[in-house]
Amino acid sequence: MSYQVSYLLLGLGMTLWLVPGVTLCWMGWFAQFRRDESRWFHVVYWLLGPLLFPPLWLAMDLFDRIRCFRAWGRSGPPPKTWDAFLSYSHWDCLWASAIYGVLRLCKAEVFLDFVAIQRGPAWRSVAEAGIFAADTFLLIESPDSSRSEAVQFEIRRRRQSYAATSQAWRNLPVPDSTFPDHLLKGTPLFKHETGIIAVPIPGSPHANWKYKTPSQTASSSIANLEGWLEINLPAVHATAALLGLDCPPRQLLEPVMREYLGWAAGGPKPLRPSEQFRIDNELLTRAREGDQDAARSLLKRGAQIGTRGARGETPLLLAAQHGHLEIVKVMLAAGADPNDTGTPGRTALICASKSGHIEVVRELVASGANCDREDNHGITALMWAAKHRHTEVVETLLRGGADVRVRDLNGHTALHRARRNHSAEIERLLRDAGAAE
Repeated sequence: MSYQVSYLLLGLGMTLWLVPGVTLCWMGWFAQFRRDESRWFHVVYWLLGPLLFPPLWLAMDLFDRIRCFRAWGRSGPPPKTWDAFLSYSHWDCLWASAIYGVLRLCKAEVFLDFVAIQRGPAWRSVAEAGIFAADTFLLIESPDSSRSEAVQFEIRRRRQSYAATSQAWRNLPVPDSTFPDHLLKGTPLFKHETGIIAVPIPGSPHANWKYKTPSQTASSSIANLEGWLEINLPAVHATAALLGLDCPPRQLLEPVMREYLGWAAGGPKPLRPSEQFRIDNELLTRAREGDQDAARSLLKRGAQIGTRGARGETPLLLAAQHGHLEIVKVMLAAGADPNDTGTPGRTALICASKSGHIEVVRELVASGANCDREDNHGITALMWAAKHRHTEVVETLLRGGADVRVRDLNGHTALHRARRNHSAEIERLLRDAGAAE
């Protein structure tokens, strides 16, 4: 009987220790997927979890550390695209706007927390992408940021990812950047083992901001900007000097600060060159795949309708070539030129006619595409359709006014191609339209 009681007590004790430990560890770990500024989650994850259930906490921490390797894959760290990643609590957004203004006026490309990163389930991956690709990590250190779980996560990820990089990667410059990166790396605040620059600032004196969202805080800051600069401009100059940078005069700094605060408040953000390049290339991919919803979204985000791939292909050309009618309609509605050419001088109509995409051909003809436009070899859409025996395409082009007498650089007409490929029906259609030897 005594053994049964002992086992019962042991099982009860294990349950009372295990269940709360596992629960608290998981709550603390998953809390990192939220942009929660509460100290409570920080205490749960780093204090109660290790005390109540060390093995699970250590396993989670190990998983947390190797996530950067999984994100990189075998190719190693991603190429640098940012001069600095700016991490801060949203309560310090006035200071963030000031330091951003100094960096931008010194030609630095800056990844901004609470601007590039929005609240939501995907914030973690977006933050990691910016951290991995940043040359330096600029932390606005204040009492508020020390209590921010989001900021602490970004610091932890920077330390882990930077420790996994080689010295050669750390010494690489940011491509296409004119910012002298040696200035930031030469400041006494730069930590060579982590790549972090911690800039100390005083905490926010506005207690009512504690109850505001990032966008609400930024909106309030716009109204307070002039008064804030009157008081803190000398401190901004001192901070810039501490970073080894020249602080611009107020008449240059203030408009950039207002621009930043407008973005943080939810206003539209302009695209930097590398981001424009990325979404333009994504639009080409989506046009090739026929994903019309993604294409519409990319166009709304600022993707250029006339962007070109490595071979000169536009989104309209790719959509026409692969027969994606809805994408063709989206591109035409967005203002794409139906007579624009790629390599080797082919229009969307030529691409669609060659591939036999009859619905796309009809849409392009109805949109005013030139049926007699020639490629670099003098071949028209009608000639390509005749060569590949696309009877319906030939009929549509003839109704659209295609000239059957046009010859290519070798002197051949569409009729020659139809006869060579033994297409009696197309040959008949061309002769009825006036084609002759």
